Amino acid sequence: MENMIENCPCNGKGSSNFAAPWILLTLYKSEGMHGYALAEVIRKRLEEFGFGLNIAGVYRHLAAMENRGMLISEIDPGKRGVSRKRYKLTDSGASCLHNWIGTMQSQAGIIQAFFDLAEKKVPDHFFTPKD
Repeated sequence: MENMIENCPCNGKGSSNFAAPWILLTLYKSEGMHGYALAEVIRKRLEEFGFGLNIAGVYRHLAAMENRGMLISEIDPGKRGVSRKRYKLTDSGASCLHNWIGTMQSQAGIIQAFFDLAEKKVPDHFFTPKD
């Protein structure tokens, strides 16, 4: 039984880390950031919750978001001849962030309702601190 639970989505290891809204939020009111620096900021935030971050996945998100017009990029000439892209949020990206905030607020309400019911039904197990 334990091995079955280990690979179950209930363990949280396969949960989405919501990379897209984190990217949008990190870039909001920013002068722009290079992809790696952006990924590092998000990685540090997610580590607080025990989640990792796939850096290649961040770059895929950046490319997709740029293709959809949520981000623009500029090429920064590097100090040692290595150019890097600096990503900035567009007005469409800011609108998308506002949509994400609304969506996640709704989801937070649903999650809180689940916690409220779980506390009533399984208080002896559900709210035991994890080691």
